[in-house]
Amino acid sequence: IHFSTCEVYGRTLSSYGLDAKDEKNWLLDEETTPMIMGPVSAQRWCYACAKQLVERLIFAHGTENGLKFTIVRPYNWIGPRMDYIPGVDGKDDGQPRVLASFMTALMKGEPLVLVNGGEVFRTFCFVEDACDAVMRMIEHPDKSSGHAFNVGNPNNNIQISKLAELMINMYSKITGKPKGTTVSISGEEYYGKGYEDSDLRIPSMKLVKKQLDWTPPTSLETAMEATMRVFIEKYSDKLANLKRSADEAAAAPAKKAK
Repeated sequence: IHFSTCEVYGRTLSSYGLDAKDEKNWLLDEETTPMIMGPVSAQRWCYACAKQLVERLIFAHGTENGLKFTIVRPYNWIGPRMDYIPGVDGKDDGQPRVLASFMTALMKGEPLVLVNGGEVFRTFCFVEDACDAVMRMIEHPDKSSGHAFNVGNPNNNIQISKLAELMINMYSKITGKPKGTTVSISGEEYYGKGYEDSDLRIPSMKLVKKQLDWTPPTSLETAMEATMRVFIEKYSDKLANLKRSADEAAAAPAKKAK
């Protein structure tokens, strides 16, 4: 079983002007959707291209050498203990995934950064649902072998700007703290030159339903609250201590000057 990524699909056909009313121009199907990457100068596509190349190599070995394989294409799996917090248990200059990035800002009392205004969409899947799908692949090799499967929840598709709004409201509800804010920044300023992003990632569920009888039941709100509560429990005190230490360090030169 090889874990790939939904990023192998690249950009949707609808993002290049094809009719968005036709679902084949935006719904990502494992067996029929073309994989469209940006230009070589848009360096972000290196990851998606590398993952796609590995998938093609695996398929080739399956065809030529009889390799038994299953490929998993995760769609933004989220859940408790999913990611790190920069400066606490990861590099201070690191870029965690969007949920951890937003949680860090909320717990630090800083604005949530929306790259290019948070215009793109993402589809989130609760990790327990995803694990159930993988277990079905393991338990039913006769039905999973030779296939690539989308493992995501199309019901949990949301624009990143709306995700920020959801998390701001939920964090305030959980902690009782005032609602946070957002700030918009260009992709080039945030990530550097060569940034380009996939616009929409909505998985077709036809194949995984047919082969494994799998449908993800967990809503975005339920998955998000479970994930956020663990982030708060694990990191809020640590971040508060880091902020206190930073404030004390900043105040020390002023005291010496007096």
